[in-house]
Amino acid sequence: MPQEPADTKHTVNLTSLRDDADKQKVAEAIARLAPDVALDRVLKRLESLPWTLTRSATGKTASRVAGLLEKLGAEVEVIPPVEEPARPPAPETIPIVSPAPLQPGIVSSTTRPSVLPRVSVPLGSRSGPGEAVREKADTSTNPPLEMGPLTLGGILDRTFTICRNHFWKLLAIMIVPWVVTVGILAASAALLGIAGLTWSALSQTSLWGLVIIAVMIVPSVLIVVVGVFYLSQGALIHAVSSVHLGREVGVKRSYSFVLGRLARFVLTSLLFVLVIILSVVVALILGVILFFIFKVIASSGWWSAIAWPLLLLIPAYAIPKLLLFDKVVIIEDKAYGEALKRSWNLLTGKAGGSWPRGYWLKLVVLLHIFILINIAVSFLFGPPAAALSHLFPASLKILGQALSQILSSLGNMVASLFASVCLVVFYYDIRNRKEGLDLHMLAESIERR
Repeated sequence: MPQEPADTKHTVNLTSLRDDADKQKVAEAIARLAPDVALDRVLKRLESLPWTLTRSATGKTASRVAGLLEKLGAEVEVIPPVEEPARPPAPETIPIVSPAPLQPGIVSSTTRPSVLPRVSVPLGSRSGPGEAVREKADTSTNPPLEMGPLTLGGILDRTFTICRNHFWKLLAIMIVPWVVTVGILAASAALLGIAGLTWSALSQTSLWGLVIIAVMIVPSVLIVVVGVFYLSQGALIHAVSSVHLGREVGVKRSYSFVLGRLARFVLTSLLFVLVIILSVVVALILGVILFFIFKVIASSGWWSAIAWPLLLLIPAYAIPKLLLFDKVVIIEDKAYGEALKRSWNLLTGKAGGSWPRGYWLKLVVLLHIFILINIAVSFLFGPPAAALSHLFPASLKILGQALSQILSSLGNMVASLFASVCLVVFYYDIRNRKEGLDLHMLAESIERR
């Protein structure tokens, strides 16, 4: 087997722990080999796997890191897998045979004994539990992305790179809900037409009949549409994560992965909405209290309006702080209040480097950039869509409006795609800055052993 080039870089991912009891052993080993990293920090980081330990390890270092962590109870994958060199075949040997004793009347002669056949030594293989993970690792040519800290411009540049290299697959993931929605509407219209429920027939139907039809059809359609939209959003998050881990982006694979976490994703989203509503209610209650306070101490309670902008900061601050909950649910497999708390903690604090240093402020700037990009895309797709609807004659007016709506929806999907990818890149950048442990020191320590 040909050996890999010496400059090949490997990504080492710590995917899981076989037992919670192994967490302490793994943490102590990492803290012992990397003395600059505190043990409590390593233990905290092990609570949210997978963990990309390094993206620039040599084959020898990656193999040693994987072997060390696997012995301690960790599941590790190396991308691309380290190719172990084939062992040289066993050399030909001539056994030493004692000469037969001479017999009378027979001339002695030395005969070369038969040479043993060459035995090929099979390629050595490791049978550790983590090896099964590495065998399943993707061997595609999709290289993992470097995980160094990114500036605001670096986040946008990384987002454009991902969108450019994987545009069609990511768009295919996003377009599925629209296709399902159109299919449901078309099927519903066809069934109603077959049943003879035209608009004129519906207008003559009693109110109770319309209520019964709505109760039977509308909730089912809403559940399917909402479920598919959440499924698409989760699949997109998983696909962008696959790009970071160096795996191949697959539409079917992403949807299959998210399907098991869909219920918790939807319920966590509902909890997110409730928390936002609660923050708005708190702001309103404080506004009413200030109104009566100013009414007592001043001539009119409307003087409390000077404090309303400050009260609006309560939901304005809370909403961005919780916006990363969906990445936490899909990538870290944490849900409900734990996911919201995790998003809040990730966006707390400041990073080094250029402005904006605060994580919350950087997200707010990104959200305003998304708004500007959405406006630009609307100007780009809006006029062609409007012109397209007027090009068709009156007999085909419905077709023109449908094509115009499809073009406008396509523009909205492109803008939404960029925003979704950018938020995933931003999420990984925060984790790399706050929790990332690059194993260069660990690799050097192992190499010295």
